[in-house]
Amino acid sequence: MFSAQLIQRKVAKNENPRQQSTRSSKLQPPAKRVKQEKLQPVKDAVSENQSSSSAIKKRKARQDQVSQNIEVKTNKLDGVKKKAMNTENKNVKNPKAEQGSMVTKVKSNKINGVKKKAKNIEKNRTKKQTGARSKIAEQETQTGGNGSAAVGCATSKKAPFYRESVTGVYRSHNCKEAKVAPFYMNGNISETSLDGSDMELKETEDNEKDEGNSGIQDNEARGERKREMVGEPLSVASSTCKKVVYAAVLPGTTLYFQGMLHVKVLAGSVEILGYTMNEGESETVCSLPTMSLLGVKVVEGRKVDAKEPSLLSEGVPDTWLNDVATQEGNIGVLEFKKYHPREVKFMKTMGWGQLYACPERQDHWSNLEAMLVTPKNCHLHRIYEEGPEWRELADTFKVSCNSSKKRPVIVICGTKNVGKSMFLKFITNYILTGQREAGVTYMDCDPGQSEVSAPCTICSVRVTKPLLQPAHMNDPKSIGLDEKEILLGDTSPRFCLRRYGAAMETVFSDSRTWPSRCTVINTMGWVESAGYSCLVDILRTTQPTHVVYINSRKRRISISLDQKDIEKSREGIITKAGSRGFHYSLKIIESISQETGGKNILHPKVLRELHILYEISKFLMRKDDKSFIMQIPWKKIAIHICGEPVPKERLLQAINGQLVVLCHIMPHSFTTLSNDLPKLASISDTAWSFLAWGIIRGIDPITQELHVLTALDHKVAEKRVNAILLPKIHLPIAVYRYFCPTGTGPYMQESCGTMKLNVDRKIKLKHD
Repeated sequence: MFSAQLIQRKVAKNENPRQQSTRSSKLQPPAKRVKQEKLQPVKDAVSENQSSSSAIKKRKARQDQVSQNIEVKTNKLDGVKKKAMNTENKNVKNPKAEQGSMVTKVKSNKINGVKKKAKNIEKNRTKKQTGARSKIAEQETQTGGNGSAAVGCATSKKAPFYRESVTGVYRSHNCKEAKVAPFYMNGNISETSLDGSDMELKETEDNEKDEGNSGIQDNEARGERKREMVGEPLSVASSTCKKVVYAAVLPGTTLYFQGMLHVKVLAGSVEILGYTMNEGESETVCSLPTMSLLGVKVVEGRKVDAKEPSLLSEGVPDTWLNDVATQEGNIGVLEFKKYHPREVKFMKTMGWGQLYACPERQDHWSNLEAMLVTPKNCHLHRIYEEGPEWRELADTFKVSCNSSKKRPVIVICGTKNVGKSMFLKFITNYILTGQREAGVTYMDCDPGQSEVSAPCTICSVRVTKPLLQPAHMNDPKSIGLDEKEILLGDTSPRFCLRRYGAAMETVFSDSRTWPSRCTVINTMGWVESAGYSCLVDILRTTQPTHVVYINSRKRRISISLDQKDIEKSREGIITKAGSRGFHYSLKIIESISQETGGKNILHPKVLRELHILYEISKFLMRKDDKSFIMQIPWKKIAIHICGEPVPKERLLQAINGQLVVLCHIMPHSFTTLSNDLPKLASISDTAWSFLAWGIIRGIDPITQELHVLTALDHKVAEKRVNAILLPKIHLPIAVYRYFCPTGTGPYMQESCGTMKLNVDRKIKLKHD
């Protein structure tokens, strides 16, 4: 009995007061119960009014605090804006600031930074304001609020609400509309306009819409400009064998194409990437998706005679020539032939057939495995576009080449993907026009994305042929007469800064003896921190006469390239601060490249793989030909592995089946390990002369010889090769599959039903 009463008391304590009242009311007489039920809503209303009055007081206190915070933020914002205006006025009043100098750019970047900071403060203020309001509203909805519902709001997970504010009434952002918002207050419906914070939010939304619309307009303008750039031939004909295409083009028209063609000018003159070809001249043009598609622009034309012997001797069809001769005005006549080197066949077997295939079949052009870009399909391709200041700069450089006693040195610098390589090709081709005998010294200081040399090298070439093909097809021996290549061993100088500086200095000093007209220097896209130090070393060592900095449209980096700052800078790695007595003109231009990873832009790692495949195709196309296999006694050479700690006893195991570089270094850096092992080449800052690429095909422990596949002449190898270096770049997996057509073989393993590469250079000693 006692336990039952105790349980009943505990249950009664845990019950709600309203439940206790309803339970006790059941025990009362019916008349009294009815009277109490009638009075119950009045009691509830009184209690709610008391609670609502206290909630309103707390809410007003919180709103006062929010308004004070807003005033503080607005004062802070006004101070930052005033500071930005003062800084801008000072910059305008300063007459010494040069418009084209990098100092002006740095100041403008600082002003933009202050303005950006002011914008961020304003955004944070609106965010805090809306966050505080939503927090108050959530607290009130949890405590019960005023129980009113909004009218005209969209349905959502959280009920939309309208609350009081110090400045008026604001709406929840769960509500979709409107300038005039209905709300409930004290049981009556009224209307009010949005307060300041909502107007600011609406302005920011409108600004974002305007920016989006401006971006769409820019794309439309770019597409319209591209359609205007792309031209079409007046008339096209094929030869009887369908291996030659003849085109009649009006002057001022540019024909963009994709493919590899041998272009010859039969009438008039044309320009391709800055290089001018006159009547009777011909060049090989390789326009592939790894770069912007090139165009043949007809500069001048002439009146064509239907019975002209020079045209008839080239095999031009008679009927087509008669139709062209009836056209009024001057016309340019071009001849296109298919160009298909044997290296391309090897590239197709390596899985790169899509790179050389035509995405669209067209009459006449499909027989040449080429495709003409038209105004209808130009939006699918990335085409070459000349910058507005390129030709003016090229004229300045060409005048200095002819007039100055000192050989001009032109340094092109800028961040990644701003068009440095294309601009350098344009400058080189423009200077080469009409004066190819002396040539132009092209110095490439970018080991990761080299234009005229192999990856992991610093190279200088005296170019005597125009650069009209992608980087992976450029061979120093085929495009120039003199060359100097120094092996760096890595695609980035991040961990070998001194060796990079020493290689750059050696290459430049050797190229100064060449009889070229000028020197153009390509630099890395890494211009921050240690990359800027490398750039300072390049400017101090080469002492340029002209420096061109290409500004990125999307990524602004503030660096100083003023001559006095370069001389006084302590950022150099192999050079020291001090006056050197050189003077250069600095020119800053804007980038015209899209700077986006479009469908035709490949990653630098893939471009390096293409370059390696094209290089080794010279001796892998005939893998069974013994003339490309060379036996090198390992006692006569030294081995070095870049970037990986390999035990001395496992050096031969680490290089077996790998891509290596045959090079020549100074013997004082050799270390003898044992009579039965090759020598070890220690890391130093001296130059490593690059000779050729090679593949270690096998190691014979009985004869102690290395079997190397290479295109290097055997006599040259016997005289000069004294070291083999394993760079930080791997042999593509397609090469191993090329040697294992059945899918099984050395260095291959089966994984999930497919054959994968099993090569590891990270070999460690096993401790017992």
